[in-house]
Amino acid sequence: MTPPKSTSTRTPKLHLKLLPTVKPAAREALFQAAKEAGALSVRPLFPESTDEELATLYTVDAKDAAAVPRLLKLQEHEAVEFVEEEVKRRLK
Repeated sequence: MTPPKSTSTRTPKLHLKLLPTVKPAAREALFQAAKEAGALSVRPLFPESTDEELATLYTVDAKDAAAVPRLLKLQEHEAVEFVEEEVKRRLK
């Protein structure tokens, strides 16, 4: 038997990794560009981490699905190593 599909709407999420050499001003400019492109928030994936590599990973919450293509264009920003949509997993 197939489980029923969820009717809840899930806010699209993306993962963003900054280059480790990014200066704070460039990081803030990128976060502002993300908000202008349709991000509700940009938050650390590991907020308590002291590891430099983990500190470059962020979750971007998109306003809606229409904002995702604009947010994916952040890949072109000089401070970004990668930006990608969060993988949708069906865990039991």
